[in-house]
Amino acid sequence: MSRSGLADTVVSMFVVRQRVTAAWIAVLVSSGGCSVPDDDGTGIEPATSDRAGSDGPEVMALTTTSTSTLLDVSTDTAFDAGSNVESSTGEAVSAADPANVCATGECECSIGDVRRCSEGGYAGPCAGGLQTCNLNGTWSTRCSIMPRAQDTCEPGNDDDCDGIPNGGCSCTAGETRSCVEDGYGGPCAEGVQTCSPDGAWGDCSIAPRERDGCAWGNNDDCRGAPNEGCLCIEDVTTRECGMCGDGVQTCIDGFTGQYGRCEGGTTQNVYFQDLDGDGFGSDITIQVCGEPHLAFSPVGGDCDDSNSDAFPGQEEYFIEPRSDGTHDYDCDGAITRQFNVGDYIGVSGCAGESGVCDPTGSMYLEELVECGSSFVAMGCAYLVTSCRMMSQGVPQRCR
Repeated sequence: MSRSGLADTVVSMFVVRQRVTAAWIAVLVSSGGCSVPDDDGTGIEPATSDRAGSDGPEVMALTTTSTSTLLDVSTDTAFDAGSNVESSTGEAVSAADPANVCATGECECSIGDVRRCSEGGYAGPCAGGLQTCNLNGTWSTRCSIMPRAQDTCEPGNDDDCDGIPNGGCSCTAGETRSCVEDGYGGPCAEGVQTCSPDGAWGDCSIAPRERDGCAWGNNDDCRGAPNEGCLCIEDVTTRECGMCGDGVQTCIDGFTGQYGRCEGGTTQNVYFQDLDGDGFGSDITIQVCGEPHLAFSPVGGDCDDSNSDAFPGQEEYFIEPRSDGTHDYDCDGAITRQFNVGDYIGVSGCAGESGVCDPTGSMYLEELVECGSSFVAMGCAYLVTSCRMMSQGVPQRCR
């Protein structure tokens, strides 16, 4: 018999209780506050729902009997197969006295009524099951399709019949989401996770690497900050190098912290002490990075650091010697005289009249003259009325 055929038939549940075996008892009710509809005299054989033994909620067997109303006897109620029913307190209750069944005169249902479990708050697969009216005029809390302990994680499953599909599941089987929602970053952010049949999110479709790379921004392990575990960022991180710290090295291996060669670094410069400030220093030196200290020059070779006239390349000649008594003012290690033997030093004769006085011959230095000494040189001059030779002392200058 189909379930829809039971709607107009007086049926009841055959229920196994904890302490006693329940039985269906026919009671003929002649009058009272809870009237029972007359059955149509048609007997319904015991049947098992087509859900019994399935993977869904447990289905309880249903049965009916003709010309009588079927009553659900609770586990706490003793039953006598005679003409009365004994209450849980031991007091005999006449089966023909419905007033004692519903003492208030108002019942939720008529004894033997049947309704869909959905009317009793069941959902999911249990909604299609049936509930019967108990002896006390209340609906049984049991449904012919019993809920399971919990839902599965298949989409929409409500095997526990509480109206909340997939209760207790983090996700439903086959559902997908971005790996970003599980905290993945880096390249894994483009991946997806799929929900397993047991309601747990699977691994990201793009598997993280064991660790990040050391290129700028690399996050291959897909967790935390980029470049974790790197000692430097390749081609980005730099450091000073060289004796003067003005060179630059660039990271070439971030895992080991290795840097490339020093580029642009300078060495210390040698500077010469220049006490006389002529731009040339003595043989006293220092080595420093950058510009020299005061009183030092980048150029050495000064032969007298106490005389600013004495320095390499001096072109002037001097009468007075240096502080060391020499006239080597150009610091070449030799004495260079301004006048040497054979140099023209004046005239040997003069002639002229009417205010004109011209040389008639030349005079040349015949002997070497020492530095600082003088020699006589002759010249012509017209004095008052005559042309005359004039002498002049000329000092020998050296360098």
